[in-house]
Amino acid sequence: MREYSSGEVTPHEAVLGLIAQGRTTVADLRSRLEREFPHANYAPNTATTALRRLAVKGHVRLVEQGGEDAGDVYEITRQGMNVLEDWLYDIVSVPAPQRDSIQAKLAFVPAGGVGRLVAIVKVLEEAAAQQYGVEHGKIKTLSIGGKVEGNPELELQCIRHQFTANLWGQEAKRLAGLRKDLERFHTIHGGD
Repeated sequence: MREYSSGEVTPHEAVLGLIAQGRTTVADLRSRLEREFPHANYAPNTATTALRRLAVKGHVRLVEQGGEDAGDVYEITRQGMNVLEDWLYDIVSVPAPQRDSIQAKLAFVPAGGVGRLVAIVKVLEEAAAQQYGVEHGKIKTLSIGGKVEGNPELELQCIRHQFTANLWGQEAKRLAGLRKDLERFHTIHGGD
């Protein structure tokens, strides 16, 4: 059973997944976390903290000291691989828990504050549309030169980026619908 079951990727799961791809230094792990999960908002010390906790649990081990923490090299253990596989193939809660900040804002905003909320929703809508384009750009970059077809690693990366693009596209549409509803409400009822 998972210790944390919100449906979100915990720092421990992200770190285990990255270390399962091969030995890595703490410094490399930090940059890979940022690159692979740019919107997770992990703290700068996430890699170091997660590695220490995972080592205490026996899920990773230090294989080489690098002089300073950032240079230390870690690898996943068999126990860590079992934990990762349990998480990887576990069904997350259905439906996924909703901890969306916009839903919370909608629950607490007074009728007179809807105009200010519209401005926030517009910014989020534009950001989601931009991220949709970024993910499609990643797919195009991978596809240049026709090296994707027949390469399982690249094909899986394209699938992941397409899935992420779809999420951003759906988010942009969801926010556009909300913005229109809020604008209509604001037009009828006024406020700030």
